[in-house]
Amino acid sequence: MQPVLALAASVWLIAAGARPVTIIVGTVNSDSKVYGPADMLCDLNKCRLFNLPVALGLAPNTIVEFGIPEMRGQDRIGMRRCMEEMCRASVLGYPSARTSPPGHSGPTVFITPVELRLE
Repeated sequence: MQPVLALAASVWLIAAGARPVTIIVGTVNSDSKVYGPADMLCDLNKCRLFNLPVALGLAPNTIVEFGIPEMRGQDRIGMRRCMEEMCRASVLGYPSARTSPPGHSGPTVFITPVELRLE
């Protein structure tokens, strides 16, 4: 019976970790809008949103980039999912100056995040 309990516990932990997470990382301003839902991939320095909804009115294949905000505790655990593999997310943010080269030739929008909604 113990293997069944161990399996049930591991399934519960995986399901619990995949729940939507909202991370507040800044203050809303009048230019804030939601980018997403989209595929998000992060590295050690920045995150990128791909496959943005057409309703945003951005050029085809636009990528939204932003620096990884400082996070603590449980927020870091939730964000780890998007650093290990691609995840789905919506980001509330506002346009900002580019802080680094985009690293690709496609259209890019640079934002300052206010809230990350990880799906």
